[in-house]
Amino acid sequence: MGYTYRSIDDLQKLGERVRDAAVKMTMKQEESYAAAQVEANNDATRSQTGQLTQVPGYEAPASGRPDDDGNLRGYVEQSYAGVPAMFTAFSVPNPDDCIPMANTFYSAAVTIEPSLEVTHQGDKFSAPLLTPGANGATPVGEMFGFMSLHMKNWDGDAAKAFERYLTKLGLAAKLQREFATSMGVTLDAQLEIRRRMLTDVWEIGEKTIKVLESLDGWCTSKQSAQTTLTVAGAIAAVVFVFATEGAGIAVAVEGIQSAATILGAGGQEKTEAEISGATVPPVITSMVNALTKLRKTIDAQEQELVSCIQQLAATLRVNFDRVLVEAPSDFVNAGTASVDTLDKGRQFYDR
Repeated sequence: MGYTYRSIDDLQKLGERVRDAAVKMTMKQEESYAAAQVEANNDATRSQTGQLTQVPGYEAPASGRPDDDGNLRGYVEQSYAGVPAMFTAFSVPNPDDCIPMANTFYSAAVTIEPSLEVTHQGDKFSAPLLTPGANGATPVGEMFGFMSLHMKNWDGDAAKAFERYLTKLGLAAKLQREFATSMGVTLDAQLEIRRRMLTDVWEIGEKTIKVLESLDGWCTSKQSAQTTLTVAGAIAAVVFVFATEGAGIAVAVEGIQSAATILGAGGQEKTEAEISGATVPPVITSMVNALTKLRKTIDAQEQELVSCIQQLAATLRVNFDRVLVEAPSDFVNAGTASVDTLDKGRQFYDR
């Protein structure tokens, strides 16, 4: 099933459909109707004796019996009034709106190393890919080539210091490339979690409606529908793409452990949820359980991302002096010196 963005209004309407189906079937199915009458009478007694009611805020009707048809409908509607909020609780802005942000990280990585080609096509990854580097920026590797060629016949203390500087800068570029790619990977994983979350919550709602409507028949046996929580594999899917497409290969570069390596260390198992019941209450309860399982699965995935970012930050701190390399003082001072000074000091001279 492809990804379709579901706005807060979409989720509200889905929740309303679930609520309305639950009310309709409660009033229509004999077993559900009888169970609701018992609950309405019990809650009316609790209300009259000052006890907490099962349905928050319920008050015994001013006229008629709590379990007569009119009052019972009001009770049932109040019972399921909170269903739409269970779905809107999962509302988020469209994850695809953040794709340009992820591509900014990849663009930085490509600017450093043009052979790294990473981008989205629609809502998927594919290769070969054509992510451009930063506008007007010369790739670091290309600049190294220019400088090395230009400096190959030069010698002297400053020239040698600059040669060592280029070596350190080359390593720093690789570290920066890996870090930029890793940030893109973690952001992509977060966006994929959100996409799959919206897909899963929509599927839970639709299957709940389907099971509720299936109660409207001669057979009152248990009805059920299975749903797979695709969010459980969100991170694994992103890491798999990066590993197989050759983008952001899961290999540590001189101490900076890549996000793909960290996230690829743990596997995700398929998570199933069942919407089932012979009457309305157990169907709604199973729906709530499925939504709870979805939330816990999302939290577990996001905690994995938090741990990944913490590990990336730790390795970045350890290697910080190699990620940001300062030019040697001999070369900095030579930058403002005259040709005569450089020649006499034997800092830069042509072999």
